[in-house]
Order: sequence, then structure tokens, then C-alpha cells
Amino acid sequence: MTCQRLTLAISLLVLPLASMRAQENRITGPIDRSRTVLLKGNVHPRAQAQNDRGPVEQSFELAYVTLLLQPSPSQQTALEQLLAEQQERSSPNYHRWLTPEQYAARFGLSPGDIATIVSWLESEGLKVNDVARSRHWIAFTGTAGLIDSAFHTAIHRYNVAGETHFAAASEPPFRPLSPVW
Repeated sequence: MTCQRLTLAISLLVLPLASMRAQENRITGPIDRSRTVLLKGNVHPRAQAQNDRGPVEQSFELAYVTLLLQPSPSQQTALEQLLAEQQERSSPNYHRWLTPEQYAARFGLSPGDIATIVSWLESEGLKVNDVARSRHWIAFTGTAGLIDSAFHTAIHRYNVAGETHFAAASEPPFRPLSPVW
């Protein structure tokens, strides 16, 4: 948990993905604002009631929020296999490291999916700062109010060991980015 830095992770489970290539779009339609999915694992372990100092002001700006984008199950399996091969001396992939662009081509989201997510973030009033060359995260800036509106989770102040930190107070119920589930 770092000062003015928040990380949210989402998994795009929109289609059976085992047979899809990394570059195909996984987001197949517009956001359905009437449906949400609880994203577990997004509350920092130190964001506990005894450390909670209450919500930040709605106008409080979070300067660099990172939205982590998980690979599909088939991409994750392929990534784990590659990582094992890169450590195995007898493998043709031994110590053959990937550039961020090579990683993106195999394990990242498609350019179309990135564009859809960027468009959605901007439609929520958030300012996109950066997209990873590997296409597995997007960084954006916004006020606590805008982040709460987009992700349905309040940002609170926490005092941990005498230091003030900011974090999501609850697991965000994220809006699916596709009507196909």
C-alpha cells in the first residue's frame, strides 16, 4: 500500500478462452451497467478496521491508480510454461527473455480490448496516464469520487505504523465489460 497509489485487478472472463489467440478481442460488447461482479483480492491486507481513519474527500485526487488486467486461463498456462522453459538449460527457450511487445503479443490484451477499456475509463471521467507496453495494466488518475463511481468502492485513509496510506475500503463490484458471460 503506497501513498496515493492504488491497484485494482480485473479478470476478463468473457468467453471460453482456451482456443483463442492472445491478439483476439475478449471484450465483445459495451459495458452493461446493470450487472456487476465482485472482484476478490483487491483490499490491501493492512486496510483493516483498526487502521481505518475514514473515507477521503470525494475531491481527493489519486494520481496514479493501476488497473491490472489478468491474462486468460490459456495465456496464464502458456506463460507459466514459458517461464519454466526459460529456467530449463535443455530448453530452446532457456534465458530467451521477451521484450514487452513480445509479451503483449502472447500474453497481453488485444489493442482493441485496451482501446475499449481506455474509452470506458475516460467515459467515467478518469484520465488515462499510461498503458503498459506489455498490455497488462493501465494507469489512470482521478478523484476518489470518480473512482468510487466507476468501481463502486470508497477510498479510505489508513494509518499504519504512523504513516498515512490510501486504499480501497471494500472489494469492488466491477461492471462486466461484455454482455457475454
